[in-house]
Amino acid sequence: MADLPKELQSYIRRIETTLVAIFAVLLIVVLPLLDAAGIISHFTLNLWGKYLCYALLAISVDLRSQDSIKAAFDTAWKELGPLDLLVNNAGRALLRPVVDVSEAEWDDVIGINLKGAIFLSQLFGRANIAASRPGAIVSMASTHGMTGIAGRSVYGISKAGLIQMTRMLAIEWADRNIRVNAV
Repeated sequence: MADLPKELQSYIRRIETTLVAIFAVLLIVVLPLLDAAGIISHFTLNLWGKYLCYALLAISVDLRSQDSIKAAFDTAWKELGPLDLLVNNAGRALLRPVVDVSEAEWDDVIGINLKGAIFLSQLFGRANIAASRPGAIVSMASTHGMTGIAGRSVYGISKAGLIQMTRMLAIEWADRNIRVNAV
């Protein structure tokens, strides 16, 4: 890579860092139910052939707990460096008529689908704003958040909240060069 122009080298490193951040965040968000820290403590990912070797960490997090969210984010930031991208991908579905939903089920779905996303996004935004860094947040929404479907009220409500959170953060952080979108 040393024979490439410096601007191209810089661009490639930024892409590599972003890819690593994507995988790291996916590991943080996708694997908590598997007790990721106990099952997989370290991944090695080879990117760009012979040029790079990055270490990715699997970090267990309970998205219903602010303390756990903060500890996971702080670990990722410390071990991987500043993050360019946050992917809010965790989701817990509940197929139950709303008249049968318990408070514990409500708290569980809202905690994982909405609370986890808002507080991870808050930490990501706070860290990048403090460092004057641009960034991007992508949240996995659902058509359930825009359309009523019988038996999926709690899930739909949580995804509607995620969609609105996306709108609000996009407006709030636009001038900070942090893009916020949902798919």
